[in-house]
Amino acid sequence: DGFETIQRIRRMGIKTPIIIVSSMDSREDRQRCLESGGNDFLAKPIDDKKVKLLLEKYQTERPPESGEVPEDEETPEHPALNLSDYHILLVEEDDTVANRYEIFLKKAGFEVTRVPNGKEAWDLFLKYRHQFHLIVSNMFIPGIDGFGILAKIKRDYTNVLVFIYAQTYNADTFQL
Repeated sequence: DGFETIQRIRRMGIKTPIIIVSSMDSREDRQRCLESGGNDFLAKPIDDKKVKLLLEKYQTERPPESGEVPEDEETPEHPALNLSDYHILLVEEDDTVANRYEIFLKKAGFEVTRVPNGKEAWDLFLKYRHQFHLIVSNMFIPGIDGFGILAKIKRDYTNVLVFIYAQTYNADTFQL
């Protein structure tokens, strides 16, 4: 789970700030996230202004790690991160939700292509598989669901990141 993941990341000596995003936002849940090694907590639903503030906070507060090149010093070994180089395939059937995510992701600088269901996502991915770097999918979509997309992608395309989300939290979904 997320707690174990954070603990393992910290045991590896990685000091990158970790912002936990969860719909479980009781005082105990927040405390457990921070005790696991997270730096900050953001409750769902996500507020893009809060995300921006947290990103700015950790971009300016974190000291450079050993051997790290400062942000304003670009070298061939350490090129500046350009989010417009990353193309996201967004899989969401609800137009309102999809529009909200698409606006947020585009404001961050990503290129976004949206499809309404898993079958279209899979077909589009196969046709243009070298174009997509990240797939963001609702867990419960028609056709191939979020887990089906994850299974298909991770079998043969391990370099593509897959992010699966659920619109609302419930204990059964969390167990999945």
